[in-house]
Order: sequence, then structure tokens, then C-alpha cells
Amino acid sequence: MVRAKVLESGEYQNDKRSGIWVYIYDNNKIGGEQYNEQGQKNGKWIKLSDINTQLTYIGEYKKGQKVGKWDTDFNYFGNKQIGGGLYDEEGEGIKIGLEDGLK
Repeated sequence: MVRAKVLESGEYQNDKRSGIWVYIYDNNKIGGEQYNEQGQKNGKWIKLSDINTQLTYIGEYKKGQKVGKWDTDFNYFGNKQIGGGLYDEEGEGIKIGLEDGLK
């Protein structure tokens, strides 16, 4: 049995990721991320965990820093939110309150 692998597709500019990148698994888009001209994380993200491709982090970056609400989902026969957190809206990367635990 051959297992499909997650592919990342996007462009580099000056040796840094640039623009929109997507994650593809079994010919389906399962995630994505954006980078600004300086190679900083920017905009809405659906980031796959480096440890488990069924674990995703969903939120937004501003100039390389997490902002607003972030969710942690486990994707196994459907999405289930299992955690998350809240970050300041100014883009300082400051965590607000305590992180949600497993639900």
C-alpha cells in the first residue's frame, strides 16, 4: 500500500517564502499560508503540525506575529476543535489569557 504524502507548493523570493503557499494531500488542498515581501508570516493560515498532519492550527499572522483567535483542530474523519488561544490584535505576539485545553 502506498501512502500519499503532504506536498507544499509556493514560491521563493530572495531565498524566503513569498506569497501564498498551499498544502496538498491526496490531490486535495488541506491548508495554506501567506508570506509578505519580507518573508514574514502574514494573513490567514491553516498550518499543519510538524508532528502529525491531522493536527492543524488555524488563525492569522500580522508581520510575523500571531494575532486574534487561534484554533487547534484534530482532523480525523471530520474536524474537532481541541484547543486554541487568543493573541493581541496589534501584532505584538502577546498571548491573552490561558490556552484552551483538550475539549
